Amino acid sequence: MTGFVQGFQTGIIAGLEVYIADEYKDLKNKTENKDREFFVSFYALGASIASLVAGELCDFVGKKTACLTGEVLTGIGFLVTFYGKKIWIGIMGRFIAGLGTGFIIFAAPLYFSEVAGQANGGMCQSALVMSSGLGMIVGLNLATTFRHHWKKMYLWALVPLAGQFALNLGMPETA
Repeated sequence: MTGFVQGFQTGIIAGLEVYIADEYKDLKNKTENKDREFFVSFYALGASIASLVAGELCDFVGKKTACLTGEVLTGIGFLVTFYGKKIWIGIMGRFIAGLGTGFIIFAAPLYFSEVAGQANGGMCQSALVMSSGLGMIVGLNLATTFRHHWKKMYLWALVPLAGQFALNLGMPETA
């Protein structure tokens, strides 16, 4: 599920960038695209910043806890994006979700390789990448279908994220 949530977010935005103004009233009747560009790119900015410190976080609190931290941040980002009424709040929500995803995408492969061991590590990595692609396909298809209510998709993304969080709670900690 780790890759699915990340891919789902990517798919949502790929299909909905042109509809962002439908949900944020402060974008109506503007001709500039910079707000939409910030909305899309701040997710990647958050993920980039998180990836710079994720290694230290993994060493300090452990890979499992780094993944859980990322999941909580991603969930908070989803909620901020959904409930935000102004574009700058949505941008901050995307940034927070990006921070969480940056932690998860850095820590999860390390964690999987340690938990799965040498024999199954490659299969776990392949499953991570495959689930990311599946998330993109699902997110993009739902985005085009529900384009005028796209913020609700962030609430739907909480379901696999909560499942991922619950599964991770039951997993062992690694060295």
